[in-house]
Amino acid sequence: LVFLFTFLSDLVPFESPRYLQVHILHPPLVPSKYRSLLTDYISLAKTRLADLKVSIENMGLYEDLSSAGDITEPHSQALQDVEKAIMVFEHTGKIPVTVMEASIFRRPYYVSHFLPALLTPRVLPKVPDSRVAFIESLKRADKIPPSLYSTYCQACSAAEEKPEDAALGVRAEPSSAEEPLGQLRAALGELRASMTDPSQRDVISAQVAVISERLRAVLGHNEDDSSVEISKIQLSINTPRLEPREHMAVDLLLTSFCQNLMAASSVAPPERQGPWAALFVRTMCGRVLPAVLTRLCQLLRHQGPSLSAPHVLGLAALAVHLGESRSALPEVDVGPPAPDAGLPVPALFDSLLTCRTRDSLFFCLKFCTAAISYSLCKFSSQSRDTLCSCLSPGLIKKFQFLMFRLFSEARQPLSEEDVASLSWRPLHLPSADWQRAALSLWIHRTFRELLKEEDVHVGDRSFSCIMPRLESRVCVCSSGKNSST
Repeated sequence: LVFLFTFLSDLVPFESPRYLQVHILHPPLVPSKYRSLLTDYISLAKTRLADLKVSIENMGLYEDLSSAGDITEPHSQALQDVEKAIMVFEHTGKIPVTVMEASIFRRPYYVSHFLPALLTPRVLPKVPDSRVAFIESLKRADKIPPSLYSTYCQACSAAEEKPEDAALGVRAEPSSAEEPLGQLRAALGELRASMTDPSQRDVISAQVAVISERLRAVLGHNEDDSSVEISKIQLSINTPRLEPREHMAVDLLLTSFCQNLMAASSVAPPERQGPWAALFVRTMCGRVLPAVLTRLCQLLRHQGPSLSAPHVLGLAALAVHLGESRSALPEVDVGPPAPDAGLPVPALFDSLLTCRTRDSLFFCLKFCTAAISYSLCKFSSQSRDTLCSCLSPGLIKKFQFLMFRLFSEARQPLSEEDVASLSWRPLHLPSADWQRAALSLWIHRTFRELLKEEDVHVGDRSFSCIMPRLESRVCVCSSGKNSST
């Protein structure tokens, strides 16, 4: 420990501010007799940050600690922290531990940045959404100062429509002081509230139009920009980067799409959910499409195994609807190591799904299972050509390869009795059994017929051409028994 702290102290003048922040906020546990060494190092690190005019409290709650890049502005980081905290709250129903700890041990950041970002005034939805529930949970836990909560409620009330306008059916415009991101978030919240209310189906088209307008305001686009055609999208799949405002706006869109799909699937299967998904995806097919594809590259290629089941299902359904609009979308130039020629959007997802490690291999199986299952359910009454147009042949081939590789059942010949029907409902549940879902899809009647198409059929000699060679030894589970691949 003496050598470690001496070494770290010598590095302080050359250390990145982000690393110094991490060392201060997440100190190691040391024996009491070496406590003075830790205290001296923390004092030295704080002095260095003060010299650099970097606040210790600028670091967010969910910031990527492995990144040594530029420190994000506190306001931007707080918005990302709020979205992540709400997402965790949705899945667990409890206030995230990280937020509870911040309210005690990082109170300056919590009060000065996190709470103002959370309590952005907006027009509250008729059906309370996850944000409302999260705020109420924090209030019951005495984690929001009464004066701040009262100010928030008054601002939200001011944003509501006036009684005389409500009687005429006129909706009040949001306050001009409300930032564009807050307006976009409010519009997305109203759409989500309509997902489970059949009486609101008729207003979904108008709500999506409002979202499109709010999105243009966030990104600084005007109406004339929507008519500008993009001939080809340049995308770096190895180092995808986004501007902070684009990053936050696209994250709001993707999170909303995933949440809407979960809400809609709780009351109806995909084929009876109406056109909301196609309308929503249409808002992503204009000037914002390059940013959407860049963010999808970050999530699927670089963070795929860490995505939760709702995210996998939502992004897979999004990929299907982008494929549905392929004729109106430009090609994507992804550069090396992908082919030099431009790829249609459905084929892009094939390039983003890597199978170099055990975790990425299983993530690829989940995504392929979700995408193919959703397309078979959504377009069950349409022709086989429609199914093929929404998914790339490479993705279907990759699914076949994974099934043969992971499950011994897939290598057995199927009888007529084995052919089964497919249900989307088990997939959208939080505890989705991916192995059961994949095997159910494998013996699905329409899927078996789809495999008869020449461009998606996989023969024994095709395996080496479908997947890149695994970069590490992968151990997988087949029928409950371990097998080496």
